Amino acid sequence: MVACATNDTMKTCDDGGVSFLSRYISHLHMTIRSHLQRELESYGIGSGQYQFLLYLHRWDGCSQDELTRFAMVDKATTARAVRKLEMKGFVTRRRDPGDRRRYIISLTDKGHALWSQIVNVLERWNVRALYGFDEAERDQLFSLLERLEMNMEGL
Repeated sequence: MVACATNDTMKTCDDGGVSFLSRYISHLHMTIRSHLQRELESYGIGSGQYQFLLYLHRWDGCSQDELTRFAMVDKATTARAVRKLEMKGFVTRRRDPGDRRRYIISLTDKGHALWSQIVNVLERWNVRALYGFDEAERDQLFSLLERLEMNMEGL
């Protein structure tokens, strides 16, 4: 067994391995994205599009700019995702009558139906990822991730 120690910025092991927090986050991101890509392709969406549908389920009729801020992507990425979702019949996009420069995005009935499928995929992933964690550990994990996210805002 390899002994490891953690200091303020990294984890160092006797075998010479060094791990930074960014390595774990990057690996988790790639793993999640790959899994979601496989799971969601049968529904006709990519792993980058599901988050827009989740947001619209809660904030239906929001602006395209709001989606951009929520997803933390650039405007062009949001525009491409919304266009694809619109072509597949999951969302509608219309000009804001009060501000012709803005687009209002809404879920269609098909988009609302897809939302429940996406939630099922995400719940299955959570079950697998949190296997062996008790309730207190899950609560602590989510709390720590929220703190981490707040620390990284604005970078």
